[in-house]
Amino acid sequence: MSTNINTKKKAVRYITAKGIAQYPWIFEPDTKFDADGQFHIQLIVPKEDAKEMIKCLSDMLDEFKAKTEKEKGKKVGKMDFFDETPEGDSVQFKFKQKHILRRKDGSSVEVHIPVFDSRGGCVTADSKMGTGSTVKICYSPLPYYNAVTKSVGLSLRLVAVQVLALVQYSAGAAEGFGFSTDSDGYVNDSKVKDGDEDEDGEEDEDTESESDDVSISGDY
Repeated sequence: MSTNINTKKKAVRYITAKGIAQYPWIFEPDTKFDADGQFHIQLIVPKEDAKEMIKCLSDMLDEFKAKTEKEKGKKVGKMDFFDETPEGDSVQFKFKQKHILRRKDGSSVEVHIPVFDSRGGCVTADSKMGTGSTVKICYSPLPYYNAVTKSVGLSLRLVAVQVLALVQYSAGAAEGFGFSTDSDGYVNDSKVKDGDEDEDGEEDEDTESESDDVSISGDY
């Protein structure tokens, strides 16, 4: 169940139901398409568990759509803020947050994403958290109008992440390429000889708001 977080008079914050993380870039910003960097993560949630979140966000978007149409004096479209998984039993949400926020006065501020474990302790990049981890996400939904498509939409701004069950990232693991294990299949029994190991001995990790303290209130 989603949880509403009330903080001062800033953008409202919510917490998702628990789901499965996909492609998390939450420790280091992804700069592939944005030199300023961007944190992002996708979350797959069972449809039943996502009902309240979808209802709340749909109401927010409908209200913004009506307000926009009144201001512009014409009908506008509405973009989806989630996708259904191919299996049809879950939905997928996408959350993102710019690493560097640039103000109108020319100044800028760096944003980082706090990551916590199930008991509230800090989680660092050393955890190698990867796809398949079970998480909850704190986020701020921000409605916007796209002048090109003449449609309204919702941006789900990533604020913080809580890791409930960790699956470590490993670029070379079979699971990373979509393979499952077969208990009756071939097993490589050969061992690496002494001195043949890589010098690094570890895989490099592809890792990927305000940092105000927040207090969590009741469920809605």
